[in-house]
Amino acid sequence: AEHAALRAAAEVLQLPVRVVAGQTSRTMRTLQLSDSDGQIKDYHFTVVHIEVHPDFAATSISDRPVIFAPIDQLQAGEYQPISPP
Repeated sequence: AEHAALRAAAEVLQLPVRVVAGQTSRTMRTLQLSDSDGQIKDYHFTVVHIEVHPDFAATSISDRPVIFAPIDQLQAGEYQPISPP
């Protein structure tokens, strides 16, 4: 899950990223309508805390369509993957 999160975040942000040390990933489950076949399915998500690598922290990402939120807020709400499965 961490490798997939790193690849997806780097692709979206177009910057090097890393998993935040000391943060624990959290696995979640939800029933959700599938976009592909319209069926209700049991989806499993893993929330992984990712950050832009410190060497690139000063790079502007304001022009990218990304929403950032603290991990505790993400773990308390509805989840959507950063990229399609």
